[in-house]
Amino acid sequence: MRTRKHLLLVAGILVSAALFFSACSKDESFLTNDEGQTVLDDALMDATDQDIMTLADQYDDMLDNLNLKSGDAVLSDTCPVVTHYTSGDTVILTVDFGTGCTDRNGNARSGKIIIKRIGHYRDLGFLKIVELQNFHVNGNLIEGTRIIQNMGLNENGHYFFSVTLQNGKVTTSDGVVMTREYTRTREWVAGSETRTVWDDEYLITGYATGTNFKGFSYSRTIVEPLHVKMSCKSIVSGVIEIKIGDKEPVIIDYGNGECDNIITITKGNESQVREMKMHRFRWRR
Repeated sequence: MRTRKHLLLVAGILVSAALFFSACSKDESFLTNDEGQTVLDDALMDATDQDIMTLADQYDDMLDNLNLKSGDAVLSDTCPVVTHYTSGDTVILTVDFGTGCTDRNGNARSGKIIIKRIGHYRDLGFLKIVELQNFHVNGNLIEGTRIIQNMGLNENGHYFFSVTLQNGKVTTSDGVVMTREYTRTREWVAGSETRTVWDDEYLITGYATGTNFKGFSYSRTIVEPLHVKMSCKSIVSGVIEIKIGDKEPVIIDYGNGECDNIITITKGNESQVREMKMHRFRWRR
């Protein structure tokens, strides 16, 4: 079903964007250690968040394609074990990794992802809630509730969605903590009239706050909408501002709409144009 694939593809692109940035931020000499640490930790949190949403969408999509009756197991003899309950327009899907499932990239997950979906993706009021129960990745505890809601059509006649993360938190196996909360808006600006996903485009805006693994508070603001095209692996335009306390913000500019992997990083009067390098998402043990 197309609706679930939309969420999964957007998640995948944003994961790549976060990890691209984390990879190229290490070499920015004009960033202080605290700024560099915050940039890297923020990228990790973004990738973690999107990894969870991709998993949730993957199994939700599988359920729709199988068209099972309420109570039937989606996957019962594999790891994870996936079960569901359906009542009218409400679906509750439980993805149980038990004491540990290891994926092909060597990442071990345990605990549960619980997805509650009410209605259909295109319908006003569609609601999807993703919750975690004792969920770990390679021994790191991940917490937080993720909520997606269809807000209808905006003044431009586009579907738009509210996306929030509440009480987001990562606790490493060593007991170090990072936190994050955000509110975003995802506007579906092109491709909603066709069945293919590859002509789809989104504009994403929003604001996040949190603390990095060193305990420093920071904010992350999308000051110009991030333009995502399904036909491109990189964000094609948009600007992000990351700010630590009262320090000068770090600005990341994704360009003018070309499908390339070039960004500009700026702090104060100093800027560097960087070519982003792709790194596959992988939790470190």
